[in-house]
Amino acid sequence: MTTTWIAENDAPIDRTVGERVHTLLWRGKISQTAFAPKLGLTQPGLSKKLYGERGWSLDEVSYVADVFGVSLDYLFGKTDDPRPVGPNGDRLEVVDPGRIELPTSCLQSRRSTN
Repeated sequence: MTTTWIAENDAPIDRTVGERVHTLLWRGKISQTAFAPKLGLTQPGLSKKLYGERGWSLDEVSYVADVFGVSLDYLFGKTDDPRPVGPNGDRLEVVDPGRIELPTSCLQSRRSTN
């Protein structure tokens, strides 16, 4: 028997995490090809996770949270506020989240549509 966990927005957890990670990659202008090896994946494997076709491990989700300085609650869809929660329940401002080392050739170029 397979259990499908549902986020607060009624989407399966794997799809919710995938959508949030996809958004973080897009905002950071980081390609799937560059990020996938950091998770021990191939680009097609990461793509399947981003589209909810394959599940996320807790280690993978924790790594993404650390790299981008966001909370697990945000990645799991429990809140739309990406800031981590401190020990007193207050939202923390992440000044210098953990960063991954990527060659600039791996960064996607984004053209302005102005």
